[in-house]
Amino acid sequence: MLVPTVGHDTEILADVNGDQYKDLAISEHTMNGQCQPVIAHLFCFNSRSRNFIEISEVNKLPNPKFMTADTSVTGEMECQMT
Repeated sequence: MLVPTVGHDTEILADVNGDQYKDLAISEHTMNGQCQPVIAHLFCFNSRSRNFIEISEVNKLPNPKFMTADTSVTGEMECQMT
């Protein structure tokens, strides 16, 4: 479930998990006046069902970064001043 936010969204179509299918990564950049937290949603394409499946573990990562070169996702505790 995507939560409405104030700020801007970034959508990326890239092979995040290395299965040769493009996956959908959505980053929500919220504005709270102090720090700019990033909330992400990752949907990997399932070739059998021909649908996108949400990977809910990514939602729990602080400020996630998608590393398509080595098919990993990292989370970083950081404060980006706006």
